[in-house]
Formats: sequence, structure tokens, C-alpha cells
Amino acid sequence: MQEHISDADIVFVGGGISAQLISRYLKIKFPSKKITILERNTHGKWSPGESTVGVAGLFLIRDLGLSTYCYLNHLPKNGLRYFFQNPEENLSVEQCSEIGSNIFPVFPTFQIDRKRFSEDLWKMNSDLGIDIKLGAEVRDCEIKKNSQLNNVSYSLDGNLYSLNCDWLIHATGRSGKILPNLHLKNPVIVDDYHPISAAWGRYRKVGDLDLQGSKSWRKRVGYTSRYLSTIHCMAKGYWIWIIPIGDNIVSFGVVYDRNVIESDCRKTETNLNELIQTSVGFDRFIKRNQVVSKLLENAEMLDFQSAEQLSYRREQFCHEDHWAFVGESFGFIDPFYSPGSDVISRQAYLLEHLLNTKEDKLEQKVSTFNKYCHYEFDLIRELYVGQYEGFGSFDVFNIKGLWDFHTYSNRMIWNFYDERFKDMGFIRREVDAAPVTLKLTRAIQKGFIALSKFLQE
Repeated sequence: MQEHISDADIVFVGGGISAQLISRYLKIKFPSKKITILERNTHGKWSPGESTVGVAGLFLIRDLGLSTYCYLNHLPKNGLRYFFQNPEENLSVEQCSEIGSNIFPVFPTFQIDRKRFSEDLWKMNSDLGIDIKLGAEVRDCEIKKNSQLNNVSYSLDGNLYSLNCDWLIHATGRSGKILPNLHLKNPVIVDDYHPISAAWGRYRKVGDLDLQGSKSWRKRVGYTSRYLSTIHCMAKGYWIWIIPIGDNIVSFGVVYDRNVIESDCRKTETNLNELIQTSVGFDRFIKRNQVVSKLLENAEMLDFQSAEQLSYRREQFCHEDHWAFVGESFGFIDPFYSPGSDVISRQAYLLEHLLNTKEDKLEQKVSTFNKYCHYEFDLIRELYVGQYEGFGSFDVFNIKGLWDFHTYSNRMIWNFYDERFKDMGFIRREVDAAPVTLKLTRAIQKGFIALSKFLQE
């Protein structure tokens, strides 16, 4: 028999980073609303790490009040940094071509320990008044029409519960195993346009990148810490990330374009799955890079994960029947420029709009927001599609990286800084301008692809 508990205004199914950040924002904006989070785990989960960039940094500090917490409990991030080398030359890090800042970013960003972050936010958000139920196994949901409350059922400590809510937010990630009926209403669309895969693991006893070069090499960046950057070791068809998490643990991962890598594998008769998609093959593959190999000389691998296809999206971000998919429940593109928590930050603003919308205006706003989310997905994806072929070229990326950085700063950071996403007029103008913006972006990015092919010929 199910026990019915008091209704909630908003229920998040899943208690990961997207649910914790967005629920905190909404609780600050709507302190009287009852927000419940249903999370099946009782402890935070290790992950590759969360490398934030400008928008998410602003969101954490300005909107969520987490500035002091982040500085005291996580690592400040020294921007994005890129190393290039010819694989045949086997260069040391000091000999690599390098792109990266010699000062810390103007907008604070962080290297987040996801396990600690989740567990700390559960406590802080609970103190804020959010009802967080750890160990809750969600069983089913019922989506109702005509402004009736939605319903979600779950089990906790051997008991069954039924909970009505105004808004139901799916925040469990890509899988459709939880709330399969809602998953069927809003299925995952695999993005064959961007065929990238990834593998990653955490290591301890990793060498210190800042001690790998001479004094003059360290002086080149004003003696700031390269270790605190999100490192990209660039190569044709793939890139390797190096992200410090804290407690002397560092995340290493490789993201690769299957079309490029599989072409090279056929030439050498190498099995791609054996090469990268197993812990032994992954470890062996990333150590082919001299910079990585040196850092991992005495290191121990703690864990390993892989994903066959990274890029995907849902058909809808939100619906007039009062449900939404946030974070990786809605979609994911590519971790290259660390956009994940940026997207979550903007989604929080969109949900604020929805909660402030009267029922007779909701369908129109839902349509606008779904169009905006697909436009944003397409715009970000244009930065990556077809580019992996040229990722090993310092000459190409020295131009592309500069262009991408400044367009990101001008279009995303400053608009978020000025809180323009709180203005419905701004969002409508973005949607109206989307075809022209995408056409221009696509033309410029195709230019980088053409330059890469020209230099390879």
C-alpha cells in the first residue's frame, strides 16, 4: 500500500549536479515553494571531474552563493591549456607548442570534485529547505493534463510513497531505466552527426606538471600553475584531458572522433575497442603521449569508465504538462570546452521563467524554450563537428581557439553576466536570429576544417 505524502511544487528525480544546482537556484528565487529531490544513492559518485568555465563560475558565485565554499573546498582553475606535438617526435612538455593564458581567468572558474560537491550540496541544500530523500528508488510517474498535479511514486526504507507535484524534473542522465514512461514521451536522439567516443579514469600519485620544465618555461606563464588548468593534449582525431580533482587525484580521459581514429586503426590493423575501450588499452593509449607518460610514470589507476557515443539530445527540454529534462537528461555534446555546467546554468534561468508563467501563456513559452535549447545545442556542436581531423595542428587551432574563445566571451559570458537570459525578449530574439547565427557559425567553422585539410596536403 502506498502512503501519500504532502504535495510538492517541484520534484527532481535524480540528485546529481544538475538537480542540486538548479534546485538551489529555484529555492533561492522561490523560497516558499516546496522542492523535493529523489536520489537513489546515499553517497556521492566519482566522476571525471567537473571543469567549469565562465558562465558556470558566475552561476556558482553570483546566483548560488557558493564563492567561499568553492574556494575553500575545490581547486581554482587556471583556464584551458593546449599542448601540441608531433607523435613521431616524442617531445617533452617544454618542447611542445602551447596555447594558454599566463594569468588566471577574469571570471573565476573551478576544478570540482564531483563526489564531494554532491555530498556537500545535499547538506547545504537541505539546510536551505530543500527536501532531499537519499536512497529513494523511483518506480513510476503519472503525467496529467489540464493543470492537474503530476504524480511520482517511489520506495524508501522498504515503504512505498506517492507524491503529487506541480513540476516534475528529470535529472537522472541519459538512461531511460528510471521513469521509462516519461522517457518514451521524450526519447533520446543519438547524434550521428558528431560520432565521438570517450574513455576516462582517475589516477593517484601523478607527477606535478609544473615541475616538468625549466625555470624559463615556468616564467613563460608568469609562474602561475599549469597544473590547475584543464589540460588538452591535442592530436589528429583525438585529445586527452588532464583535470586535477584534489587530494592528489587527477582525471585523465581521451575523446576521439571514431571516423578519424577507425581510419587510422584500419591502416595499422588495430582493434579500436581493445585499444581504448578497456582499462588496459586506455592506459596504454594515453601513455603514447610523452607528456602523459611522464606524469603517469609512478601513478596508479583508481577506476575506469567509457562511453561509446557521447553526443545526444532529447526531443524536448520542457512541456506544457509541467515536466522538463535538465543537464545530461536533456543532452550532451562534447566536453572539449567544458560546456556542461554552463548549459545547466542557463536551464535554471529558463525554469525560473516557466515557474513565473501563467497557464494560458505556458504553451507559447515552452515552444520558445524548446526552440532555444535546440538552437543552443546546434550552435555549440558546430564548434566540434569535423574539427577533430585538425586537432593535432597548432597552426589551425591557434586561430580557431582564439575565435572560439572570443565568440564565447561575447555571446555567452557577457550575456549571462548581464542576466539577459532573464529577459524573454532577449531569448525570443536569439531564437529568431538562430538561422542566420548558425549559418554564419557553420561557414566560419568550415573554414577551419578547410585550412586543416589544406595544411595536411
